[in-house]
Order: sequence, then structure tokens, then C-alpha cells
Amino acid sequence: MKSVIGTGPMNVEVRSRVMTLAVTLSLVGALLLVPLAEAGATSPPVINSLTASSALVAPEGHAITLSATVSNGGTCTLSVKPAVTGFPVTEDCIPIPGKPKKLTFPGSLPSNASGKLVTYHWTLAAQPQGSTAKVTKSVTVVEEAYAVTLKYKATALTGQPSRMSCATTTFCVAISSGIGGGAFVQKSGVFTPIVGVPKSGWTDVSCATATMCVLIDGGGNYYLYNGHSLSGKNPLYEAGTTKLANLTSVSCSSATFCMVVASDGSTFSSAPAKLLSSASLPPRPAAVQTLVSCTSPTYCVAVDADGDSYAFNGSSWTGPTTVSGPSDPLVSVSCRESPTKRPPCITESHAGFVWTIMPPDASTGAVPLRESPSKASIGKSVSCANANFCLVSDGTSVYQVVRGLLGGRVLLSGGSDSSGASCVAVPSTTTSMTCSSTGKTKELTGHVTLVK
Repeated sequence: MKSVIGTGPMNVEVRSRVMTLAVTLSLVGALLLVPLAEAGATSPPVINSLTASSALVAPEGHAITLSATVSNGGTCTLSVKPAVTGFPVTEDCIPIPGKPKKLTFPGSLPSNASGKLVTYHWTLAAQPQGSTAKVTKSVTVVEEAYAVTLKYKATALTGQPSRMSCATTTFCVAISSGIGGGAFVQKSGVFTPIVGVPKSGWTDVSCATATMCVLIDGGGNYYLYNGHSLSGKNPLYEAGTTKLANLTSVSCSSATFCMVVASDGSTFSSAPAKLLSSASLPPRPAAVQTLVSCTSPTYCVAVDADGDSYAFNGSSWTGPTTVSGPSDPLVSVSCRESPTKRPPCITESHAGFVWTIMPPDASTGAVPLRESPSKASIGKSVSCANANFCLVSDGTSVYQVVRGLLGGRVLLSGGSDSSGASCVAVPSTTTSMTCSSTGKTKELTGHVTLVK
């Protein structure tokens, strides 16, 4: 027989008891769920993602940010091998209810002058509060490098080569200021003396093309070399006088523009076939050795033995701006035009320090990069193949300068005096260049390629 719950007074009491029991059971269930929720808080966290802002970084180093999302975390620690300044770092990663916690870790990778790729392994470890449970996730970032292939070869140079200028990867002209020296041309890897040139007194050379070079001597004369023969001497005089200028440096940015500077501050520029007196450098206390490098008819940088720099804008010079000061004369400068903007110029001091001079003009100042690793040797020369790569000679060794950062030593010359350096970018590429450096009896040739 079925039991039926009616609507009378007795049935109302029964329904009341049933409802009370249901409420009681609900409360008991809720109490039972509390430990379960607490148990859930100590369950392993989940790292949903870990990414780097860039998987490939240039050799000069770059800012980088690691990003992550974490569920059910408490604390999160990001570490990296090899070591990077600022890491490991630990942050709170307790999630917002119903949403994973988003984390960002900003940092910066150092420059890479090792010549080999460097792989950074980043690891994020997430751990809930009050528990030893931990999970990890990793990501890698590769830093590019410049690989340098160098070799010696015997040369026919005599005297002591002091300057060299390469117009292409197979055409260079070198000069020797020592007694019994002269001028030499390299075509397809072989140096031969330029016939009919004086055997001493040369101070600088600049080749814009394989058929247009300008050579200067200490007697106030300049010469043109067309790749086959040398012109007669062309005299240049100190500004406003009939006194032959003490010419110390020449830079040709193209076959139609060269700049020559003298120790008294006189300058001469225009097409090399007819150099004309141009704006003088700002007055200086005395005549000093002065070097110049031009990227165009409207941008040249000059440095001098007083440790000062100057900039030419096409019509006048600004400066001086103190770079190293008179106690550490500047001995070389090199600037290369960038396709998009003017890059910093690189200059070297007698004590073996390397500096940058920032565009748009020298008045913006210069910053020391770092001390030459071979500070006992005196600075000799610097040459930039393009806006990104230069070679620096300190007299016994050659060093890379990659995008303004002084890199590792790339040559041990075994006592050879590496005085002149010249770098040329390989055509149709911004990541490959060939450099040469002269010595007493040897020549260094090298090829540099960006390793990705």
C-alpha cells in the first residue's frame, strides 16, 4: 500500500522535518568541501606559457622580455644559463580568481664578441604557497655572433707601413713613412711598389675607387693615383699664406669629394683633381697632428693630438669637443655612412682607448667604450667596413668593434707592427666584409661574416 503525504497538520510537520534534514545535509556537505578546496590550493601549479620577446638577438646585445602565464601558483622564479645580470628573479604569481596570473620579466643580454653563437636557456619554476610541489618550463634565446677568419701572408712592403686604404676587397694602396719605404698597390692579393714615387715622407692615403686614390706627403703636396700611375705633385698652402701646409690626413668619401687637413687647421676639399682651400678648423693653441674621416661632402669628423674632435657640415666646422684630452692624443678616426642614418664614428687614442663620436656633429660628445685589452701597446689605427663593423690596431694586435662595442682580440701578430688597417664591405651585403692590416713584413687579411 502506498504512503501518501497529505495536506493535513501531521503532513505539514513531516515536511518541516524533511526540510530541516535537507538544510543540515547541505551544511555538512559545505563543511566537507572546505578541506577539499584547501587541498586544491596545494596541488601542482600549471605554467600555461613562457615566451621571449625575441628568439634571435644581434651580437651587440639587446633588451629582452620574458613573458609567462601561471595558474594555481604562489611564487615564480626565472633563472638563466649562462648567467645574465639581474637574474634569477622571483615574483608573486598567485592567480586572480578564475584567471591565470600574467608575468613579465624585463632584462638585457650583453654583447657577444666570442665569434660563436650563444644560447641562453631560460627556466621558470612555479611553486604554490605552503607546498613543495613545483613545475618548470623552459625557453631558449640564441644570440648571433661575428665569425672572423684571419690569416697572414708575406708582402713585398719595405720600410714601415703606416697607412693603408682599400677601395674594394681586392684593391688596396699602402704607404710607408719609414726610410726606404714608398707606396704600394695591392691587386688581387699581390702587393707591388708604385713606380716613380718618393721613398719617404708619405703621411696618408685614401682610395674612393680602384681608379681614384689621393696620397699626401709631409711636404705639402698631394698626388693622384689612377690604379696604374701616379700624377705629379700638387702643392697646398696654409690658409691665406704662401707657406706649404703640413698635410696630416686625407679622406675621400667618393670619387668626387675628398677632404685634406693640415696640422695648422687649414683644410682643403672638393673634387680630387682640384682640391681647394675650404673652411679652417676652429683656432687651436698650436699646430697639432690632425686626422679626418668623411662619409659625404656634408659630414666629416676630425680629431687631433690635443684629444679634441670637430665636425664638418659642408660649409663650416664645429668644436672643439674634448674626447680624451691632451694627455692622450687621438691617433685615428673612421666613419662610415649608414643606409638610414649617420652612425657613430670610432676614434682611437695613443694609450689604446677606443671612443665613439656621436652624430649629427662632434659637439654631442664622445663616450669611452672600454680600455684596450692590451693597454701597454699604443694605439695605431681604426677602420670601419660599414656602420656595424670596424677593426682597431693597437700596434701588436687587432680587435673587433661591432656596432660601437669593442670586442675580442682577433689577432696575435707575433711581434709584427700592425700599423695600418682598412676594411671594405663585401658588395650587396651588410653582414660580410673583408679587412686588411699592414705590418713590418706581413699583411693580415680577414673575412668577417655574421653567424646566425
